[in-house]
Amino acid sequence: MNITAIILAAGYSSRMGSFKPMLEIQGKTIMERTVSLFRDAGMQDIRVVVGHGSDLLEPLLERLGARVIPNPDYDKGMFSSVLAALQGLEQDVKALFILPADIPLISPLTIRHLLDIHQHEPEKVLIPCFMNRRGHPVLIPSMYCDTILRWRGEGGLKGALGQLGAMVLHVEVKDRNILLDCDTPEDYEDAKTRCSL
Repeated sequence: MNITAIILAAGYSSRMGSFKPMLEIQGKTIMERTVSLFRDAGMQDIRVVVGHGSDLLEPLLERLGARVIPNPDYDKGMFSSVLAALQGLEQDVKALFILPADIPLISPLTIRHLLDIHQHEPEKVLIPCFMNRRGHPVLIPSMYCDTILRWRGEGGLKGALGQLGAMVLHVEVKDRNILLDCDTPEDYEDAKTRCSL
């Protein structure tokens, strides 16, 4: 299908107080869970944008078979990681998922559902929603990469996609975990509780 998964893992984890991708939930790191999400959905091309903590992540990513994308500008925020990923994207990639690394409990069925819709709506940006709340990951046809790369306005990726109007399709899913990010210690405890249910 020539669809790539981009995982954003270059940030400082400042609100958590410890490096989020290496935190464990039931014996697996958050990064392992995030990579496995796409593997279990049948995807092979998985790339992880790294910056802060790259020395900790890169050996793990090598074992997981994920491609490393360095972001030397990671201190400029998450959108800089999106740009780093898009700048190196090959022309034969037809679409890409973008997922922050700290959202580890999404169901692979949600990914497959988005892939199925993409087959019928190949020109639409797909944003999963739970009870009308936008979540992750976003699936973006590569034809919009130049639009994103040229964006200089506010709001990062959300602002860039806001230019596309009717080409953005909100997809209602039953997976509440598309909203669950592990930003704080409280979020992390919530994720561990949900995973054990």
